[in-house]
Amino acid sequence: MSDELLEVFVTEGRELLEQADRELSTLVRAPQDGSALEGLFRAVHTLKGSAGLIGFAPMGELFHAAEDRLAELRRSGALLEPGEAEVLRAVLWQAEEWIERIEREGVAPDDAAQRTSSLLSRLERCEAGASDLDAPAGATPGWALALADAGPLPPGRYVAFRYTPGRDSYFAGHDPVGLVQAAPELARLSIAPREPFGDLAAYDPFACNLQLSGLSGSTLPQMQAAFRFVADEVEFAAVTVTAEAAPPEAAAMDAAPLAGPATRTLRVDSARIDALASAVDELVVAKNALTHIGRTLAELADPATARALATAQADLDRLTARVHGAVTNLRLTPLSGLFRRFPRLVAETAETLGKAVDLVLAGEDVEVDKSVADGLFEPLLHLLRNALDHGVEPPSERRRLGKPAQAILRLSARTVGDEVVIEAADDGRGLDLARIRATAQTRGLADAARLAAMSDDEVAELIFAPGFSTASAVTDLSGRGVGLDAVRAAVTALGGRVQVQSRPGAGARVSLTLPVRVRLARLMQVSAGGETFGVPLEAVVETARVRVASLTPVRAGQALVWRDRPLPLLRLSDLLGLPSQTGSPDELKLMVVEAGADLAAVAVDDFGERLEAPLRPMDGLLSRLPGMAGATLLGDGRVLMVLDVAELIG
Repeated sequence: MSDELLEVFVTEGRELLEQADRELSTLVRAPQDGSALEGLFRAVHTLKGSAGLIGFAPMGELFHAAEDRLAELRRSGALLEPGEAEVLRAVLWQAEEWIERIEREGVAPDDAAQRTSSLLSRLERCEAGASDLDAPAGATPGWALALADAGPLPPGRYVAFRYTPGRDSYFAGHDPVGLVQAAPELARLSIAPREPFGDLAAYDPFACNLQLSGLSGSTLPQMQAAFRFVADEVEFAAVTVTAEAAPPEAAAMDAAPLAGPATRTLRVDSARIDALASAVDELVVAKNALTHIGRTLAELADPATARALATAQADLDRLTARVHGAVTNLRLTPLSGLFRRFPRLVAETAETLGKAVDLVLAGEDVEVDKSVADGLFEPLLHLLRNALDHGVEPPSERRRLGKPAQAILRLSARTVGDEVVIEAADDGRGLDLARIRATAQTRGLADAARLAAMSDDEVAELIFAPGFSTASAVTDLSGRGVGLDAVRAAVTALGGRVQVQSRPGAGARVSLTLPVRVRLARLMQVSAGGETFGVPLEAVVETARVRVASLTPVRAGQALVWRDRPLPLLRLSDLLGLPSQTGSPDELKLMVVEAGADLAAVAVDDFGERLEAPLRPMDGLLSRLPGMAGATLLGDGRVLMVLDVAELIG
């Protein structure tokens, strides 16, 4: 089998599984949604064909059985039962696992036939236990069909009912009309005399002579429960309402807009897009060289040429920005592919822990750069597992606290400007701030005085501190935060930040804020010890010049008061192990920088130009250099080392 064929199978298989999972979720929420059933059927049918194309018989057999069951639901108009939905989701999860294995190893797993047999047995049990609404073709009674044809209805599957109350219903305390009107999701109601009314003189107002029939968008069990006190007087049937074909004139009008050019989709290998992005980054570096050339021309007393070059450079800046934006848009991918990997993992973890959890997904259509989506799987998995293990209470404890036995775990995404905010929230215990304070003090992360002065939000942020979470913390701290420093490190590496909020007894929410697109790094050049470095502008709160006389000696060095807040004074040359340069004896140039929740003043020898440039990660031995975020090229060809301020002063 060719590698190209396997690649197509893996790519299309994931897309089809995503579509099937989306349609199945819709069908679980709205069992009468006929369009969702059609979409699920088509996706399963195509997956069956794809499996046959590569000769993966177990997967083809499994989807063939699932397709048969969905076809029966389409034909009979029966509603998907919760047990069936659970088995179908297990089928999709199993297929996803197989596809990942094929992508990783190039061959199907050896135990595929055994797993298929187990799932086929579950499908057969569901089919055998299906409701009586799965009737043979043509078994839908005429009265039910007449109800469906009585007028326009949204396409979908409905439960038809015909209620014929006994003549003594009023004396039995029944209210037939009120009972029917209270039926769930009532879509149509017809009330007619059971027998023709005779002469007015013979009319008995105390005898019920009604027959009430209608359609409901609810399920059969719900309708049976609604009529449980008069079950022997009610008939049920299933009907399917399909969209009516449009008249020829309307169809022609609807088709008219399609006469224009069709939208085309071109599948491109991500490696080619990455290569294009790298080329654009090189273009940005080459463009930045014009600044150096313009400065040289000005120094050579050729201001007219320098001005002309500056004008051309401004035009090139705009064009480069447009090209860079177009390339970054090519790399955008919806979060649905990432999010749909979690339901199975959450379900398995919850089952292992003996907890009942409903994972709610929102914002799956939000798009982010592919590198961001790829890098978020491990951090989000860590957060969700941590919430399940330490945040969500067992069902017995939740009932004792007056909470529903089933906890809610919510994973959502939304865009805010040019950033995406991804939140993992639960309705469990929340953070135990007292224990966090105690653990932080025990581990030497903060002394008692500092902890006492910290707000609750600042204390909560300590769970992300390196060294706070170790294996023993799982036992000693009955809260959260096991290994969450790894989450912050991963998110920071993607250019994002992490925040946590908690309410005791009501749960916790961890927010990850990341750039939607890979942006050019906005840098400020600074010099220290005779060398030039880049500092990310988002880490710089303010630059200032201060008089040395205004500094305050402290135990370990010097400090200054900045906007009524004392800040430690650090020298960049000392942090980097470089010789100090003698500048003005009376004045210091410094930048106020932000590192997590902390601020510090960092003295530099001088400030340089600002620029936008692609940031390259440090490779090889250089990757071990502390306090370095990456490197870029300057216009004159020199390498500019870019500092990781948080690591440098942390």
